[in-house]
Amino acid sequence: RWWVLKSSTISSDTKQQAEYESMLLRAIALYESTNPADLQYVNALLYLGNVYSGDRGDVARGLEFHRRAKSALALLPERNDAQAALIEFNLAIELEGLGDSAEANASYERAATLFLQTHGERDHWYWVTLSNWADAACRHGDRERSRSPDRGRANHRTRRYHSSAGDDRAR
Repeated sequence: RWWVLKSSTISSDTKQQAEYESMLLRAIALYESTNPADLQYVNALLYLGNVYSGDRGDVARGLEFHRRAKSALALLPERNDAQAALIEFNLAIELEGLGDSAEANASYERAATLFLQTHGERDHWYWVTLSNWADAACRHGDRERSRSPDRGRANHRTRRYHSSAGDDRAR
């Protein structure tokens, strides 16, 4: 836990990226050997995925860590839909970046549904997800779906079902 918390004191300055990465890798190694069913383990995987995918442009490596975060999230004793939404959002962006539009679409839908159910329709991340999802649909030639966000919102309302709300490292 200490390594994850300590890593959050490091700025996003690229000069400190190596130290930030090192702290997260230490945290991950410790959690894997002691307590993989801890939310801070999920956070470390999520943050490191963001470093690789967002900061370094290594989308495949970021995807690997976000998939691991999703798997680790399933081990938690209590369900955490806020964290699941952030993970799905990151997975959607990476999957789209790697050309897997079908899986990206499914992740965008899961993320939007989770954000809506967890935080409601006024949540910033819900709208960011819908916007990115529409943009992805447009880029892949599905202009009709990209122009009608109400269709997606209506679907989300009928299927009611951020650990780090405000966390700047979540993308």
